[in-house]
Amino acid sequence: MRPKDTAVTVYKFGPKSVFVFSDHAVALKAWAHIRQTAGVPLILFTLDHHTDTHDAFIGYGVRMNGSKWNDDWRKFAKERIARVDIVDPEAIDSAVRDLENDEHICAAIDLNILEAAFVVAFSPYPNGGTSSEESKRVAPPNLITAIINNLNGITIPEEPLPPRPHTYVLPSRRVFYLPNQCFVGCNSQPHTEECRRPHADQAIETVFLDHKLEYCDEMIASLGYRSIFERPYILDIDLDYFQTKAALSPCGPNAFYRLIRGAAAVTIALEPRFVRLVRIDEDLESDFCFDRVKKHCEAALGSCSEIFNL
Repeated sequence: MRPKDTAVTVYKFGPKSVFVFSDHAVALKAWAHIRQTAGVPLILFTLDHHTDTHDAFIGYGVRMNGSKWNDDWRKFAKERIARVDIVDPEAIDSAVRDLENDEHICAAIDLNILEAAFVVAFSPYPNGGTSSEESKRVAPPNLITAIINNLNGITIPEEPLPPRPHTYVLPSRRVFYLPNQCFVGCNSQPHTEECRRPHADQAIETVFLDHKLEYCDEMIASLGYRSIFERPYILDIDLDYFQTKAALSPCGPNAFYRLIRGAAAVTIALEPRFVRLVRIDEDLESDFCFDRVKKHCEAALGSCSEIFNL
């Protein structure tokens, strides 16, 4: 168990609540509270530098398993999940303290706090955003056929993808990764270090978020919905998602404001250490990021009317 400040500060913008905490694992506490208010599991739409989708209680399970990394840790993790009462504040605080980095999303899904999660991240992530049409196109030939083709100098041209929308299958862990290879409008192949800043700068631009939401609408059909806006959802923001100051001053913030207004609640992880680790602008700090995001909340929702601790 690692020490963790489980404090959550709530900012009220009219009827909308914005939950703020230092460590992203504490999101579990805020999400459990939001789940009680909503009365149903929610969709998560998260903006983060990292995917934060490790299995729940891996670290706890390994510790209980004598620090052994065999599959026996899973039974301890499963037992830990079973002991969490999401309506008991002490049980939630205890669970938060047993979480390691990047385990909170899958923990919330396992606890039926979240129905599914949609992740926009800058770091590489596993498959969980490939449509059935793309899977069919990229499916490799069997090994023998591939060897014979290679020996004979045969190159099989890649079939063009059919037009969107595409069809997605619900991933087993109920986590979707929205495509985020580069900034919208980039024509470089492959993408290079020169792409990094313009990619980061687009973080909450409407052209960028609308692109993600188009894929989100296709993916969420696997849950039986037409749009994320049909279901209660949480807009979750890890401030390490912002790598440049320009990213926090978008030319077109309308899609970001639409996400803020449509959310059942907004959660913000300050994560000052990770902001420093991944930033492009060397003077970018978590406090600056939070001040700018708070101003965007005010622009979308009106003035903050109340601040209190959860």
